[in-house]
Amino acid sequence: MNVLLFSMSGCNGSDRAALAVKEEGKAYGMKIKVVDPLKEYVPGAHQYLKKITLLKESSSKIAEYIEKYLEAWARYLFKKMYPWLDKVSRKADLFVSIHPLYTYLLALYKSERKSSIPLYGVNANFTLERMHDVKGVNAIITPFPFAEAGSNTRAPVVHWVCLSCQLIA
Repeated sequence: MNVLLFSMSGCNGSDRAALAVKEEGKAYGMKIKVVDPLKEYVPGAHQYLKKITLLKESSSKIAEYIEKYLEAWARYLFKKMYPWLDKVSRKADLFVSIHPLYTYLLALYKSERKSSIPLYGVNANFTLERMHDVKGVNAIITPFPFAEAGSNTRAPVVHWVCLSCQLIA
C-alpha cells in the first residue's frame, strides 16, 4: 500500500506525529512518502503558516478567526497547487494528513477528482481541529482518548492506539 503523508515539517507535534505514523505503517509493510507541500512548493508560505499555527495555539479567542482565514487560504492554495497535488497523489492508495490545512486541501482534492482514496486526519493537538472535520475525511485520529468522547464530527474519531487498525482496514 502506498501512503502519502502530508505533514507540516518543523512543527514539533507534526514532526513527532509524522514519525509515529511512518513507523507504524512500516511495521505493516506500507510504503510511506512524507511530503510538506508548502515547504516544497511555497517556502515563504510554509514559514508564515508555522507562525500562524503557533499564534492560533497561543490564544483560543482568535483560534476560530484564524481557522476561517486558513480555510480561505487553503482554497486559494488549492487552485495554485492543484497540478502539483495531482501529480504526487496519483500513486497514493491512502492519504494521511497531520496538519489541518493539509487535511482540508486533500478533502478539496478528493472532491474535485471525485476520488474515493481514504483520507485520515491525524490531530496532534488537544482539541479537535475544525479543518480536520470536513466532508471526505474517513476518520480523525487523536492521541487523546477524551477527544473521542462526545465528539460531534462528520468522521469517526479514533484513539491513536487504533491507528494501525485504521490504516490497514
